[in-house]
Amino acid sequence: MVLTSSTRMATNPGLASPQLSDAGSTKSTGSNRSTRSAGSTGSTRSVRIAEDKGPIGPGQYTAGAEEAGPKKVLKRSSDAPPSVSTTQYQQLRFKCPKDLDFTLEYEDVLMIECTQNNQSFVDQVKLLNRLRVALLRAPTHQNDELIDMHEKVTMSVNRAILKMRHQQLTCYLDFIGSLFVCYIESFTYPSRLDFCLDVSDPWHLPQSQSNMPFIIQFDRMYVIRMRLTVFAKHDDGQFTERLAQMERRVTQVIDDMMSYQAELRERYIYEHRHSSMSRRRPNGRRGHEPPPPYSATPSRRG
Repeated sequence: MVLTSSTRMATNPGLASPQLSDAGSTKSTGSNRSTRSAGSTGSTRSVRIAEDKGPIGPGQYTAGAEEAGPKKVLKRSSDAPPSVSTTQYQQLRFKCPKDLDFTLEYEDVLMIECTQNNQSFVDQVKLLNRLRVALLRAPTHQNDELIDMHEKVTMSVNRAILKMRHQQLTCYLDFIGSLFVCYIESFTYPSRLDFCLDVSDPWHLPQSQSNMPFIIQFDRMYVIRMRLTVFAKHDDGQFTERLAQMERRVTQVIDDMMSYQAELRERYIYEHRHSSMSRRRPNGRRGHEPPPPYSATPSRRG
């Protein structure tokens, strides 16, 4: 599901083994984003810009991507590859959008939904894919002129693909940043959490009604951190500083939430033991009551 220009709450998270329970998404444009929800537009198909590590073979895109069959090979009567001027013309006609729709559903950050807003971008990806496949199949017959033309067209297509890939990664990082800010601004630390003292895992939280906002927020931060980790694998050095800054912020929020959970757990244990001791004491006799070991106020809130 793709929600354009919006985010929405997750509905089925779990703290012990965080899952992607939030399918919310937002456009990667600047500030003043609306918070309205919208259904998925256009097709539910998606495509992926492949890494520039050689020719793209048919089928490298996901469902819906067009494969170039033998009849689709671009060549002139002399079996030459498409000319540089033709390729450049196709590139000049295309205006790369400055904002794209994304979703956290896909672990692969290069996957993009075929929404109405993304359609022109997706169509261009498919066109470049067909060109690369055509170049792969176009014979040069050891002709120096054809070989030279083939190399020039291939370089032109590869540059176009790299440009689109960079734009997509830029938009995706904008999307993650906007989503992170939205989650932080909409979250309020709970004053109490429910715990199960008979569970050996100290980080276990029952999925009670009062715990769910905290669990959802933790899952969101965990998923964002995983997506940033995947994003780093595609970074060619142009996003390193910005990516590192975002990773630090997300990690800090996760650490703060874990510290706050541990703090409330200690308080819960103290209150539980104190309540049990009070019930066992004779009437009128009260022992020494030390103060609780922690306050219930987080030192940082992301």
